Amino acid sequence: MKYQKVVLKISGETFAEGEKPISKPKVDAFLKMLKKTTDQDIKITLIIGGGNFWRKRDFENLEIKDTDSDQIGMMATIMNGMLFSSMLDKYLISNQLFSSKELSGIVDGYNIKKARIALNNKNVVIIAGGTGSPFFTTDSAVALRALELDADLILKGTKVNGIYDKDPKKHKDAQKYDKISYEEAIEKKLKVLDQTAFSLAMQKRIPMIVFNIFEEDSLINAISEKTGTLVF
Repeated sequence: MKYQKVVLKISGETFAEGEKPISKPKVDAFLKMLKKTTDQDIKITLIIGGGNFWRKRDFENLEIKDTDSDQIGMMATIMNGMLFSSMLDKYLISNQLFSSKELSGIVDGYNIKKARIALNNKNVVIIAGGTGSPFFTTDSAVALRALELDADLILKGTKVNGIYDKDPKKHKDAQKYDKISYEEAIEKKLKVLDQTAFSLAMQKRIPMIVFNIFEEDSLINAISEKTGTLVF
């Protein structure tokens, strides 16, 4: 495989179903695919957003401060981290959960050295809590952890099979990019990652692939550059 150490980001909303924050069939399908990938000795760091539990825009009427909302969002990612760690145990996939927001007796605090050791010991590393600071998105955390853990690829699993010039769900004439540079993605203001995350990834030229997480074998295909859009 061209890439051996990847950081995978998935939105929490991806696993929601209707009013339920978590769809068991979606989680099961994802974990089966993850198992296939780890069986090929790919080192995976998993970062899941918290949008299935909390998004400020859904609670604007509460008039919560941005800092408080961001802290709640970080806690939502920890909920997802704990859930997926438990589900990985069910599938007999060795894993270790860390969080930038340590919860004593529940979740270990994130530590670069310990995370690297866990990856080298063939654990899926789950990192929750975002960057640990408000005003930074989970996307920023993905780029930051990729740099810290010397990842050679960033993966972003979505509901569409790559990056388009406009929303393919709203525009039938939307054109998909097979490849695009970070500079061009920033210039075109493509809403794939936030600008901070783009800048961090571009700094070390870590390639990124955006792909449909629910296509069959899409995870291993993305790592093989057989699906999605490559940002370089």
